[in-house]
Amino acid sequence: MQRKKMLTLLLVISIVTGVIVPYHAAAANAGAAYELAFTVNDLEGTATITGFKDGVWPTEEFELAIPRSVKENGKKYLVTAISDNAFRQAKQNTLMTAVSLPATLESIGAYAFYCNKGVDSVVLPQSLKSIGSFAFGGTIPIR
Repeated sequence: MQRKKMLTLLLVISIVTGVIVPYHAAAANAGAAYELAFTVNDLEGTATITGFKDGVWPTEEFELAIPRSVKENGKKYLVTAISDNAFRQAKQNTLMTAVSLPATLESIGAYAFYCNKGVDSVVLPQSLKSIGSFAFGGTIPIR
């Protein structure tokens, strides 16, 4: 329960400030921390989450919170997509225990969350327009 409260607080801070808040929850997640990598489209003012910064996955259990927006060079970009293979695992991974998606999300790429066995459910936002092939393959039930 403590992890969910921490995640909710960080998600609210991200939405209100428009800043990515890396999930550093030493007490809740035994030291797990992560930063997200993204690309931006200056013309549209949007961002695509491409995975973890420098490809570095947390080594402890964690809850993944995709923010509503990110900042780069002082400019805010709405997160509207998760790229193909962003959080794909070559083998079954149980460290990711939950995924929180923003209401701004419009597309999830192919194999984006493939083989993340620790996640037990994901609630898809109403804004979602497309989901790529096997985006959640080998992962979880969707509701």
